[in-house]
Amino acid sequence: IGLVAPPVPVRADDAADAKALIDQAETTLKDFLNDPDMKWFAGHLQEAKGVLILPKLTKGAFLFGLEGGNGVLLARDEKAGTWSEPAFYETSTASFGLQAGAQTSESILLVMTQKAVDSLLANKIKFGVDGSVAIGPKGMGADTSPTADFVTFTRAKGLFAGASFDGASVRTKDEYNSAYYGGDVRPSDIIVAHKAKPNPNSKELHGMLAAAGKQ
Repeated sequence: IGLVAPPVPVRADDAADAKALIDQAETTLKDFLNDPDMKWFAGHLQEAKGVLILPKLTKGAFLFGLEGGNGVLLARDEKAGTWSEPAFYETSTASFGLQAGAQTSESILLVMTQKAVDSLLANKIKFGVDGSVAIGPKGMGADTSPTADFVTFTRAKGLFAGASFDGASVRTKDEYNSAYYGGDVRPSDIIVAHKAKPNPNSKELHGMLAAAGKQ
C-alpha cells in the first residue's frame, strides 16, 4: 500500500509570523551594514553564494544551555546578479557547562560555497558536519579571509559572548514557507526551481541586498 505524504499543516498565524520574520531580517541586515565592526561583512557580502539571516537567537541557560531561532536564506544568482526569494529555516544548538543567565543576539551567516547552499536544501543539516564554519573578522579584518563554507557574524548583548554555530542544527521551516507563498513549497522550489510566487513583502530585503553590492 503506497503512502502519500500529507501537506504541511499551516496555522492561521504562520503567514503573519513569516511576514514579521522578513521585517526583522530587514532590520538585522540594516544593523549589520551600518555597524563599523561589520565592515568585512559588508565588503564581502556580494562574494557570498547566499546569506542566512537570523534576526533573533535566544539563549537561556542554567547548567544546560539551549540556543535557537528562526531565519531566512536567500541565494545569489551569479549570472543575473539577483537574489532569490527567501526560504525559511530554524536553528538550534545545545551546550553543557557552568552557565547562568539569558541572552538574545542577531546573526548573519555568509554562505560562501555552492556546496553549502546545496546542503541547506536538505531538510536538516548540522554545522561542522555538513559544512565547515568560521567566525567572521571584526571590522575590516585581517589580510587573510576565513576559508569555510559558512562565515558567521553576530551582534549580541548579555552574559554570553556571541553565538557558537559549530554543532548547531538547521532545519527547514516548511510551515512558514507554505504560509508565506500560499502553497506547499520547499527550499529547492524557492531557491533553485523558482516555483514560489514572489511575495511583495520581500521587496525591501531584496533592495537592501542589491544596494549593498553597489557600495
